[in-house]
Amino acid sequence: MSEKPLEILQQLHDCLMAEGVSFTFNKGEKIQIEQEEKENIVYFLESGCVFIYNEEKEWLLDVVDSAMLLGASGIVFKEYEGSCAVAVNVCQGFWLTASRAKALLNQSNLWYELSIWLSYLAFYLKHRECDLLGSNNYCIVRAMLIRMQRIRPEVRQKLGVLEFIQQRSKISRTVIAEILCELRKGNYIEMDKGKLIQINRLPANY
Repeated sequence: MSEKPLEILQQLHDCLMAEGVSFTFNKGEKIQIEQEEKENIVYFLESGCVFIYNEEKEWLLDVVDSAMLLGASGIVFKEYEGSCAVAVNVCQGFWLTASRAKALLNQSNLWYELSIWLSYLAFYLKHRECDLLGSNNYCIVRAMLIRMQRIRPEVRQKLGVLEFIQQRSKISRTVIAEILCELRKGNYIEMDKGKLIQINRLPANY
């Protein structure tokens, strides 16, 4: 998995913050990527972590951590993304309209940098969706556990393993619970109060 291009993000941050409006979202607050007048909004998440949901299907798409540029595709495409973010913890950063972001990128000639960021997102999304293409339920649960392990511990401690996997995969809670139970019995994973502590080793097949 390719590393997040932090230097590129910093350049975009420094450019866009010139007209950015500061925000603070508390845990559970919804971050809408579209205003009432149908203007796409770009958010730069400087601190905190958010859930990304598909609004139409109420499907958990991912958990993303700062630093993160949300709604970047809205700078290029006018169509509404159909997704929203919900704060996992206190989130801070700044926002601006997609049209103003576009103007600032033109002034600073940073379209190449934006293309790198969008390419990274496409690469990341491809790998994320591949997690759901496992040959069986265990392969999908295994991929979800590995993804959870990559989340910062202080954020991961707020996520219930069963709920996270169920919302991401739509596998039944009973099946997920059975797989997690067997993995715990075999000491493949360690959990406490429904939270993932660590992965010791995950067998390729179950």
